[in-house]
Amino acid sequence: MLRRLPKIIPSVLLFSFLGIPGCMFSVPLKEIKLGAELLKKSTLIDVGLLSDVETLEFLPTKDRTERLIAVFLASSVLMVDLQTGDVRRTIQFEDGVIHPTFVDVDQDSDPEILMRYGGVINTSFLDSTGKTVWQRPSRAMMNAAAGDLDGDGHPEIYLAGTSGLERVTPGGQTVCQAAPDTWFTTLLPYVHGDAEQPMLVARTLHGIIQLYNSECELMRTVSMAKSGLLLEIVRWPVGDRRARLITWHMERSPAYIGPTQHSIVVMDLNGQIEFEYTFPKGQQTCMSLRCAIVRFDDDEPPYLAVLGSFKAGTRRSMLSLFSLDGRLVYNEILGRGEGLLAVRPSSENARGEILLVSDGFKVVRYSLR
Repeated sequence: MLRRLPKIIPSVLLFSFLGIPGCMFSVPLKEIKLGAELLKKSTLIDVGLLSDVETLEFLPTKDRTERLIAVFLASSVLMVDLQTGDVRRTIQFEDGVIHPTFVDVDQDSDPEILMRYGGVINTSFLDSTGKTVWQRPSRAMMNAAAGDLDGDGHPEIYLAGTSGLERVTPGGQTVCQAAPDTWFTTLLPYVHGDAEQPMLVARTLHGIIQLYNSECELMRTVSMAKSGLLLEIVRWPVGDRRARLITWHMERSPAYIGPTQHSIVVMDLNGQIEFEYTFPKGQQTCMSLRCAIVRFDDDEPPYLAVLGSFKAGTRRSMLSLFSLDGRLVYNEILGRGEGLLAVRPSSENARGEILLVSDGFKVVRYSLR
């Protein structure tokens, strides 16, 4: 005899699904989970419903006493006074914005904008008014970076994609190329200046780190002890003061049974692990990663700040602060955002830096209590 199954109310089913720990649609609560006694926070600017804050950059100006922060939204950038939160200037983009960065190629203190579209639409170079100067199609170029690698005082522009690494002029003309023996190379978000020799850091599809000079010549290859899809690079403020590679590493259980183990791994430029912090079970997967070294007090040790964004549907990200020996000292769930910036206030009496973080529609600032 057939038995009739009980009727399931869709809203109850959806609620139950959203509440499953680790479910791709579960939404963690916004809360400070560790270290509330360490930091104090305040809002620098709230853009309302204009857009989520996509990312943050420090904006160099002719007046060195002035501190302006570039707050990138979906289709514009706001030049915000670090002290008051006032908007000094707004630039509207012709298209949407994904992973932008400022680069002052003509050294006029009015920087241009390099849009690293990451294979979604185009990689574009914009003038200081937001007008497109040139574009490269996404099928050819996957990422971009800018910086002064050859030491002539003028930043170069580097692109990477299915054809390998390419250096271009501000007008978009090719200077040199390197075609690695992999499908494509993805650049890190900026050029790293090493103490021994400035090098460009690239990562292949297979997780191999490649270091290039300004002539697109491969200098050496690094195999990481633990790799991950997300990778950042920072200059370590102690010891040899050279670069460190930071990745979000995921280790699945055998036969994919049980939870995935998530960890932050810090490695030197030889790919050797300096410290690894493993998050508790139930940690959500991060889809983007931003890292910065912040020194809140000049007389105190600095911290490694890590901002990881969860799946888009959650509209959440996680801010973590680590001591340089790998201890987690602060952990907070925030609104969606990929902006992370350590900057020194303009005040002459400032004894350290503040940390700016995008939190949904807001930019919040952190300092020591």
